[in-house]
Amino acid sequence: MSVYSFDTKIAELVGVNAATIYHNLEFWVNKNEANNQNFKDGNYWVYNSVNAWLRLFPFMTTRSIRTALDKLMAAGLVETGQYNAKGYDKTTWYAICQKRQVHLSELTSPFVRNDKPIPVSKPVSKPLKDMIDLGNQPALLGNEKEVKQDYLQERTTAFDDFWMQWGDNKKMVGKVNTAPKATVKAKFLNQTFPASKVRAIGLESFNEEVELMLDLAWNAHSDIAKHDKTKTESSWFNYRSMYPSKFLSNAQWRDQA
Repeated sequence: MSVYSFDTKIAELVGVNAATIYHNLEFWVNKNEANNQNFKDGNYWVYNSVNAWLRLFPFMTTRSIRTALDKLMAAGLVETGQYNAKGYDKTTWYAICQKRQVHLSELTSPFVRNDKPIPVSKPVSKPLKDMIDLGNQPALLGNEKEVKQDYLQERTTAFDDFWMQWGDNKKMVGKVNTAPKATVKAKFLNQTFPASKVRAIGLESFNEEVELMLDLAWNAHSDIAKHDKTKTESSWFNYRSMYPSKFLSNAQWRDQA
């Protein structure tokens, strides 16, 4: 059984997943510093791909790893670079931001909301039973515009994850994603996951469905790539040339929910 470690102060700041990844990065950065390896532009670096992270942390998903890395960078704990010898190699390099010259207690998390109490402009006149959310939907109290923005941000982040992974999926089968991003994004936000749907099912269920969607797309293309090596036909053959907008229309992952 594997044991994973993390700094609880960092976990409070950016979450357990990000803190676990940070602990791993810090270990290898220190190792490279001790061996005087990968020193560039004043920092010691390590490099890794998302697939490599998945092998290191099998309890995480592609999306949760990307989210964790984004949180580490937004919190000023980690920075990224590109120092690959070959131009086509886009593997990301990571460095600890100046060995944490700023104490963690001085850092302000950009992910902590409600630093101040939300003012209530007038009493709520509806009975309490009318405020019970049976659909895992947060009540729109306080700043309704801010809540709507949360939904938009979650959906936009989910689309960015989908778009990035779709490009990786096509590479697996020897193709390039040539679909127009703006068109696919409109499809994703307005038809597949409109705000009304996400609000109805709640953010937790929405994120679970996005994971199912990403898994289905990856499994299909991975199966195609595997069969290509043995020159046999995959049951997912249509995904070789399928456009992402068509994939979103089919919504086959919902059959597995």
